[in-house]
Amino acid sequence: MDNSRGSRFSVLLGLELKGAIVARGFTATGVAEQIGVERATLNRYLNGRRIIPSPVVVLVAEAIHEDPALLVRRAWDRLNEEQPVGQQRPTSSRPAPEATPEGHK
Repeated sequence: MDNSRGSRFSVLLGLELKGAIVARGFTATGVAEQIGVERATLNRYLNGRRIIPSPVVVLVAEAIHEDPALLVRRAWDRLNEEQPVGQQRPTSSRPAPEATPEGHK
């Protein structure tokens, strides 16, 4: 995985899911079976070795009776604590669009 904010967010989201699974008394193996994902694949998501697809986030959250928005918010907050937005370099080499003077389109 690269060092972009998006990749780091996916790692943090996996860690949030992993923590929620344990905190709610579930196991990754049991959740994997319940949602129909290979155990090894789920573990790669939870341990940040693969970017976690949003449908998997929802499936895991529903399986453990957790609000996926809460998990996403926690991961987002952790990301911004680690890498505040103002300290990021632009990821695109394209210049920002110029503002159109008022009255001109």
